[in-house]
Amino acid sequence: MDRRTRICIWIIAGGLVNFLLFTLVWFAIGGDAKNGYITREMPSGQVHYYVVMRQDDKENRAGKEVAQGWFIYSAVHSMSIWVTCAAVLLAMLTLAKEHIVNAMSEGLGRALVHVFAFVVFVWVVFVSMNFMLDFKYKMKNPQKVDAAGRPWTGLPPTSQPTTMAPAPRYRVIASASQLQLKLPAAPELNAVDR
Repeated sequence: MDRRTRICIWIIAGGLVNFLLFTLVWFAIGGDAKNGYITREMPSGQVHYYVVMRQDDKENRAGKEVAQGWFIYSAVHSMSIWVTCAAVLLAMLTLAKEHIVNAMSEGLGRALVHVFAFVVFVWVVFVSMNFMLDFKYKMKNPQKVDAAGRPWTGLPPTSQPTTMAPAPRYRVIASASQLQLKLPAAPELNAVDR
């Protein structure tokens, strides 16, 4: 086995170990920071970090609170998954390059390998930058909430609405002599609808 093959096998094994470690930590802490969120309790300013297993849990505020260190570790490890995924793909491509070149014409095979390697590189740079910018935004702009976890409005807690009433589907018009209930008019049916 030559040196290049050994290096590629170590890169593939390292990528698999990184993914396994990420999965174990993900289960242990209850999610990841990529799907998680940060809140700042107002007016005290206390910051809370939440990891989330699924995106719809984030919308329902069903995250698990963790320490800031675990949140940052989870975010960095999430970013590293994309880098190691690209490294594994490029290592497998390096191992398969001679087979690809032999299966196709010499020029077309090498061009295909180089194009694929370039696409993987551009893809991992784009995804990694997206992850880093999203994490930076989360850290700088935590969601402001009150002590009960509701979005912060800046109003005293007694004047904050607890629920939103649905918009009425009717109008009540009061006159001096009577109350009148006006319902919306029913749509007219044409000959085709009857």
